[in-house]
Amino acid sequence: MLSTGLLIGSGLTSGWAFREQAQVVAHDAARLQVIASARAQVSALSVPLDAVSYAAGLGISESLLNTLLKPAVPFQDQLTRGRATIAEFPTFSSTATLRADLAELRTVSLKVAGGTISYAKV
Repeated sequence: MLSTGLLIGSGLTSGWAFREQAQVVAHDAARLQVIASARAQVSALSVPLDAVSYAAGLGISESLLNTLLKPAVPFQDQLTRGRATIAEFPTFSSTATLRADLAELRTVSLKVAGGTISYAKV
């Protein structure tokens, strides 16, 4: 009877530990989803940032780049919309580090739009 009690107790303890681990995994998955969503927002802005800054390094203006590549949305508008979208995304205001990253991203984006930063710096 004692061994049966020990086995039942061991099973309950094991079941409880698995439940706690599942909760940790679920919490981590939710946090990763938030980070992935934030990364997707940044990725949407990185393409026009890279394109405009790289072209500027080759002496190609943003307006000429638009003429050459014929994007559906002009690069200047993409930069402006991207900055606004990221600024409104709640994840970026959740921690001091992300707020600092957002401020730096905004600064870099404005410098790219103004042609005052090199592709290497971006």
